Amino acid sequence: MDQQQFAILKDFIQHKQYPPYYNKNQRQKLKAQSRFFVVKEGTLPF
Repeated sequence: MDQQQFAILKDFIQHKQYPPYYNKNQRQKLKAQSRFFVVKEGTLPF
């Protein structure tokens, strides 16, 4: 797997974990709802 494929795959996985249309409030709500939903600041794709 070359570097470009890996980057595309990483983006895809990140978008599945954190859909780009989630705003900050929705993420806060999800964080409060579930202790398994870990949002690491600075790792979101936007």
